[in-house]
Amino acid sequence: MKAYSILFPHYDEVTYTRLSDTTCHDLGLDTLLPEMAINPDEQSLIRDVLSHMSSDKRVADYRVEVFSDILKLKELRDRIMDVFDRIEHIRDFETIHKSYDGITLWHLFQRLDELREYILCVEELRLCLMENPISSEGLLGLLDYVDEIYPEVPTNYT
Repeated sequence: MKAYSILFPHYDEVTYTRLSDTTCHDLGLDTLLPEMAINPDEQSLIRDVLSHMSSDKRVADYRVEVFSDILKLKELRDRIMDVFDRIEHIRDFETIHKSYDGITLWHLFQRLDELREYILCVEELRLCLMENPISSEGLLGLLDYVDEIYPEVPTNYT
């Protein structure tokens, strides 16, 4: 299954150019990134996104539409941020346990709980995209992508 992006539309003929380090510096990304994220890995990811540019108007229109949906739909924003926070918590927890050499029954139950939490995050993302009046190609495509991965939301379980 192909990865999906709400920043980089999959138009076959679109090319992206990576800005040079000098251009990134001239644009002030070195100053901006620490204000956007504390974590160096997140800063690197944001830098990578901001430094890949395309002159194709369709890419700009695609991104503006996604941004407009996110900006105008506060509930969507809040719910997506909650899902991201939950996923970050799962990642942090997983990192802590990777340093442990042995596998115990407790670790197995913890991993199962992590998988359950990921499923709940996918369910919440799907519901939040379905329940909000999104109109952008990017977010509608994300909903289709989530439906392909996880076509049905079962009744909630705890």
